[in-house]
Amino acid sequence: MSYYFNELISNHPIRRKQRDKDLFIDYIEKEAKNLNYEVIVDKKAEHKNIIIGNVKTAEVIFTAHYDTPPKSIIPNLMLPRNPKIAKMYSIGFFTVLALLALLVSYVICNIFELKREVFAIIYLVLYFASTYLLFRLFDNKNNYNDNTSGVATVLELMKITSNDINKKTAFILFDNEENGMKGSKYLVKENPNINNKIIINLDCVGNGNNFIFICKDKAFDSVVLNKFKNYLLNLGEDKNYKYLFYGMNGSFSNSDYKSFDKGIGVMACIKGKGKIIKYFTPRIHTKKDTVVTDDNIVKLANDLKRGIIDEL
Repeated sequence: MSYYFNELISNHPIRRKQRDKDLFIDYIEKEAKNLNYEVIVDKKAEHKNIIIGNVKTAEVIFTAHYDTPPKSIIPNLMLPRNPKIAKMYSIGFFTVLALLALLVSYVICNIFELKREVFAIIYLVLYFASTYLLFRLFDNKNNYNDNTSGVATVLELMKITSNDINKKTAFILFDNEENGMKGSKYLVKENPNINNKIIINLDCVGNGNNFIFICKDKAFDSVVLNKFKNYLLNLGEDKNYKYLFYGMNGSFSNSDYKSFDKGIGVMACIKGKGKIIKYFTPRIHTKKDTVVTDDNIVKLANDLKRGIIDEL
């Protein structure tokens, strides 16, 4: 298992409140400087992105979000190649929650003979309060896959390239992905030239032996990605791992890569047994997010180095 993964799980398992984020940022700054990287953190900004290396000279930037999600009563089931089912899964639960809030509001108003105007207020209070309680209020202590795995992979990649730092490569750890991808959106707004770079975003790469690459149109046929595919082709078939590449058409994944013109989202998935569910990533956003495959982080970091960084 990656040293960095164990370090993060032991000392920085929750990175949601500002105090926890600040402690994590201090750790990353020290580690990056020990590896001879320059580090920039705009600590006065609302979204504290951690920029490691020189993004101006970089052609490829490896990224991950470091903030952790709140605890949810249902998992945020990732279905990257089943967009319709993924949307139905999300919408379905909130529809049930809305209907329950309507039912309880109706019962309360009938028992106490309240006016229709009061019914609407009770319904809105019940719906939004229950949504906040069930999906936003509590910290999740177990964030092994989402997104400690992605952060650990970025750190592993930094470590194995530190002896030969390539100015064509940089790294960014984003803040507030779990709050509407606000960290990455802020970065693009402040630095629009970053849209000229290939952004490879690692999110939930720890559970599953199928590495799914979802590519924005301007990244799908890039020289960088084609060289990586050739590297994998020259390696030959790996019985333990598969790399799969898809465009945006027919794909569904909400992560920071979507903020960039040349974004590529990377995740690890389990292959579905039936014909309907093609690939999935379970457990995230729940207390059961405790499964990370031992070799995923090191395997992915080494392949990204050899197939992309060494080819720049």
